[in-house]
Amino acid sequence: MALHNMQIQDTAGSGVYGTGVSGFSLTGCQISDTGDAPGEHGVYIENLTGEVSILDSTFQNAAEDNLRLVHSTSTAAVTIENSTIGPSGTEYGNNGVTILGSSTADVTVTVENSTIQGQQAAGLLTTFSGDSQQTITIQNSTFSGSNAGIDLGTNGSADLTFTVQDNQFTGHTRQAINIVSGEDATREAVVRGWIDGNTIGNASVDSGSLEGYGIALDLRGDVDAVVSVTNNTVQHTELQGIYAAARLDDDEDGETGLVDLTLTGNIVGPPDNNSAFPLPSVYGLNIEARHTTQMCLDLRENSVQGQGTEDIHLSQSDASQFMLAGFSGDGSVDAEVVSFIVTQNPGVSASVSKETAFSSADGGCRVP
Repeated sequence: MALHNMQIQDTAGSGVYGTGVSGFSLTGCQISDTGDAPGEHGVYIENLTGEVSILDSTFQNAAEDNLRLVHSTSTAAVTIENSTIGPSGTEYGNNGVTILGSSTADVTVTVENSTIQGQQAAGLLTTFSGDSQQTITIQNSTFSGSNAGIDLGTNGSADLTFTVQDNQFTGHTRQAINIVSGEDATREAVVRGWIDGNTIGNASVDSGSLEGYGIALDLRGDVDAVVSVTNNTVQHTELQGIYAAARLDDDEDGETGLVDLTLTGNIVGPPDNNSAFPLPSVYGLNIEARHTTQMCLDLRENSVQGQGTEDIHLSQSDASQFMLAGFSGDGSVDAEVVSFIVTQNPGVSASVSKETAFSSADGGCRVP
């Protein structure tokens, strides 16, 4: 199925709808003001298979999602390039791009040199469950003015592999980049990802995030996650510029969440913390290990500023294990852990909290 140089607008339902389509090409099209009720989208295709290309096209003002692709058993490779998506419709508007996977779906998505803007929910959202797989690459694109920028999610035994690289994010209400595994994620759920070279916010107050974080990793359940966050510039967020948590794996199934995180070369400015109900202070970077998770952290050569408190904070609580790459001190002594963090990240201040102790990561942390 191929649509080229078409203008589709003012439709009663979705602008383009299909199911079980094999191969799809949309080039040079303008799709706008489609649908007038929930469940109606700009382009909506279920169980799309094969090669999918969306090139040089414009989507805006769909009733719900501007582009929605839903997969259950299909295998597809989706490319979105040189396109502009957004704003959303005003009454039921949702995401710019929604990609959903379940059962045994295997979906690869590449977004490049595109603009996604003005969505009432996320610029781009994925949610995969069951035994599905998603491989997401987002690079050299601009995200602005939505509730969230990128929101990638997995649950059950679904795998997530992602690269978010060299993108610009401004004017979001919540997180610019949000990576989430659900509380029901099993050990078979494998997350591998890179967040590199992105710019979040600019010189203007609230430009990074009006109410949330710049980069957030909320790794819940028994997920096996290895993520690298490197060389990003984050400024003017409400809360921490970078926040990561491993948590909620204590479901009595004998499995634990495994999270290996590399944070190097990032520049994080002080949070704005200027809401109607500001916090007493906000760290610039905050990493938490909770419940029975195992966290391995390689934290080096970052420039971080907090607001009214230390720049970097690490927290170990409950029965979690929090291992530090390169650490050889006594993890039960706060001063030794703080000294290590400051040595590894020159110019920062740091604090820690613990329920038991930090420990050394023998052999270092895994990398994606």
